[in-house]
Amino acid sequence: MSILRSLVLAVCFGLPAVQADTLITAREGTGQAGGSQTPGAEQGQSRQIWLRADRMASLDSDGRMIGRLDRGETYVLRDAKKSCFRVKHKKQDIDTSAQRKSVFQKTGETKQVGPWETVGYEATIPLNESATYKLSIWVSDEVTLGLEDYQTNTRGTATPATYWLVDSLSLGGYPVLQETQIGTMTSWMQITSVKAAKPPAGIYEIPAGYTGCN
Repeated sequence: MSILRSLVLAVCFGLPAVQADTLITAREGTGQAGGSQTPGAEQGQSRQIWLRADRMASLDSDGRMIGRLDRGETYVLRDAKKSCFRVKHKKQDIDTSAQRKSVFQKTGETKQVGPWETVGYEATIPLNESATYKLSIWVSDEVTLGLEDYQTNTRGTATPATYWLVDSLSLGGYPVLQETQIGTMTSWMQITSVKAAKPPAGIYEIPAGYTGCN
């Protein structure tokens, strides 16, 4: 091996690796049951979700939610008011679907959602003592990038009220389309892309000047 090649290899191996996290891009919206607006990549507002093993940042037009498993905390940030609300993670007693029957039932339907073939699942979730809501998700096992980090963050931040999130992790992939119906109101979120990307500086941190989480 030449001295020049040895120097080049030494320099390359000596450089720190560029951190590439997972960037999930999605669209989301709300409407009336039976209305004209249907989920799709061209409707609703955009959302970005950045992920790595011990942290997550979910951004929309109003602000962001930062989950820090390494700190055991979640922060809800409102950009317009430069405010921050801190939530301490608690040890939650949530059974996994391996320990009990999952709330989700396979519908037997498949459909194309964006670039992915998906399988449909439905669940009826208690809202309170007298009401329930319907949850439909379409799961794809064709995209696996960052899935383990997504599952880790979901398990770390789920609460007894959102225990169905833990159940959804056992269905074989990302829930690329999620639809919720409460009475006559509906909401939806559709993942449009999943890719590796270098995160913006400070994406997992509380910006300077935000009050409430100091």
